Amino acid sequence: MKNKRIVILIFRFLIVLCSISGMLILQIKHGVFDFEKYVFYTYQSNIIVTIVYSILVVKGIQNLREFPHESPTPRLSYALHEIVTFTITVTFIIFASFLSDYTSMVAEDLRLQVQIGSSLVHYVVPILVILDYFVHVRNPNSRYRVVFYNLIYPLAYFAFVMIRAELGGPLHNSFPEGEHISYYPYPFLDVDLLGWKQVILSAFVLMAGFVVLGVVIVLIDHKLFRHYPHHVVHWMREARKGKAMKGWDFSLIDDRANIDNLPWNYVEIVKSILKPTHSLLDIGTGNGLVLQSFVHTPTLITATESTIRSVGLIRKNLSPLGIKVVYTPEVNHLPFANDCFDVVTNRFSSLDLEECWRVLKQGGILITMQVGSNDSNNIAAILSDISKRLPSQFEKEMEHFDVDKWENIDEQDVTTDIYFYEIGALVYFASALKDEFPHFSVQKKIPELEVLEKIIKHQGYISSIAHRHLLILKKRGK
Repeated sequence: MKNKRIVILIFRFLIVLCSISGMLILQIKHGVFDFEKYVFYTYQSNIIVTIVYSILVVKGIQNLREFPHESPTPRLSYALHEIVTFTITVTFIIFASFLSDYTSMVAEDLRLQVQIGSSLVHYVVPILVILDYFVHVRNPNSRYRVVFYNLIYPLAYFAFVMIRAELGGPLHNSFPEGEHISYYPYPFLDVDLLGWKQVILSAFVLMAGFVVLGVVIVLIDHKLFRHYPHHVVHWMREARKGKAMKGWDFSLIDDRANIDNLPWNYVEIVKSILKPTHSLLDIGTGNGLVLQSFVHTPTLITATESTIRSVGLIRKNLSPLGIKVVYTPEVNHLPFANDCFDVVTNRFSSLDLEECWRVLKQGGILITMQVGSNDSNNIAAILSDISKRLPSQFEKEMEHFDVDKWENIDEQDVTTDIYFYEIGALVYFASALKDEFPHFSVQKKIPELEVLEKIIKHQGYISSIAHRHLLILKKRGK
């Protein structure tokens, strides 16, 4: 899986490199940068490709760092990918059909340079983008309405060309036979040469061709990939949101799911133990909202997260308050000195008792709430490929509990219910909890999800097991 993501990342970086290189090669002539080139559709479409694929490359690098073992192939919306592919394909078709002789008409000393640059922006980049769309993006959501979205940019470009011709200066293109001056970038759009009637006719013919091209792309999508109904596509979107969830943040489904009240209140327990002068370490802070509800002095708080993406989020939220935020990719190696915190809190994050003991002061308190191995067992049996759940990371950690190091202040274990009122919320939940729902995929579980959806429509909800642990420990002397 990781090797595939690396290949896709390199492939997309190559697209960016070819696009930028091609534009620069064509724009720099005799050491002079030609800004007029940006009037041409070729350059604008290549700029769009460069921006979109640069974003995809950055997202790909972030995913490799944050999810070294498994994550979805980075993409933007399916419709945006389809529109970008259409836009650059137009560049390829128009040049190959009407303008391919251009390179033979330039001055001899520039011909090789122009041929190389032209090949990159007109042929190499479009072909690579088309391959990426059909091989890597694999659009299961191609809709015929996108055919009309595809026309927005060409129509906008036509309007831009006409307005620029009226308000701007002439465009200069050097040909062997001399200097040709036109206010229009392409001969088939040149009102001065052809007149408005012929240009409008040409525009209508091109638009008709663009509609056909858009339909062909949709038909190829439908032929190559399974075409999912709208409700399945909605589930797939929910799954993607769940996979991208930062921290233990289920706020996106708060109005579509609910858990029975637990016999304890985690926030109130923490607040009752925290003293105004206590230094606090919160491991796995998530979005930081629970931490802020402790209402503790910010300068005495240190918050940690194990992914770069989550660290960026909580730094934005917590750093302005004076809370220190630390990136801790390894739970068994906290970057803090021995005996430096009065209280350590941990809510649904990986836990290393030895490290918590090390960073706590003598008499310090560890408060943690964890998910048990029976969590969501009934639903996971339907939506994942496991027959029996392995012990959770917390339960494995408790197997090595050292009574000489810890005094057990309180320990509770409870099983209750969580209710889902909409199937998309359950998909989000299952996609976010990869350990509880290993290998879950909407595409693989459509029949099962449709059965669960019928249950929700019949009784108004579907319930799942919620297994929770609460543990409060006090550090003994050395």
